[in-house]
Amino acid sequence: MPVAPSLVAAPFRGDKEPPSGSRPNASDYIDEVRDLLALATARYSVSLYTVNAFPHIAQQRQFACAAWKEVCAARETPVPWVLSDRMIAADINMSTSAAFQKYDIATGTMSRFAEHRFIDTAVVQAFFPNPKSGIGYEYASHFNPMPVPAIAFVLTVIHAHILEWATGQHVTEQFTEKAHSGFYAGLLKDLGQVATAKATTSLNIRKRLFERTFRAGGGVTMTATPTQVSSATMAAAMAELAERTGLTDSEGEDADEEDAGDL
Repeated sequence: MPVAPSLVAAPFRGDKEPPSGSRPNASDYIDEVRDLLALATARYSVSLYTVNAFPHIAQQRQFACAAWKEVCAARETPVPWVLSDRMIAADINMSTSAAFQKYDIATGTMSRFAEHRFIDTAVVQAFFPNPKSGIGYEYASHFNPMPVPAIAFVLTVIHAHILEWATGQHVTEQFTEKAHSGFYAGLLKDLGQVATAKATTSLNIRKRLFERTFRAGGGVTMTATPTQVSSATMAAAMAELAERTGLTDSEGEDADEEDAGDL
């Protein structure tokens, strides 16, 4: 059995180790490592949106390691670098800043919980802003049906914006884990109970939410386009090829000429 090559430390840009205590960043590393970390960051963000928006330290590390493993496994050639603590920190730092964006969404009175049209607007802005770069398009399978944690996250962001108007005047506040993780956790629990009690209805609603927002953001198709020919066509082609050698271009021309002569 072949032995897997030992992993080595990822090289820093210009072979210069960043100063001690500096903020870890993907740009600390050579381009290839930086690009891998960027992909891992996107995958890490998917876990924030679809599993837990406010993971504890151990879960952050779990998300980061799983993301790195996934992007490395997708490479045609083996990745020779070990995932260091600094790389994990860079991944988490980049993902955190990307995940907690502010959305300028007007709010109104909802007649039915979480079914106001601005929920769709928020979901589009969060996950489907652009078919070429939206994380919901890149990782569509993780958002179909729309995960309960993703809905809880969007509602938490909207709730945070409502609080900014609590005094009657707009006061911008930083969206932080300390300020909003409690609301998110409670909402996640409540939505989870609904999803369990009304599993089929919840699933259908979340599928439709994905479909609406996917299209609203500019998505064209939600299913892979078949590229294979039918089984019957393949069988006929194989039978025809059994009578040929493929060595000349004239094979089959006699039959074509006979058919033409019958016309």
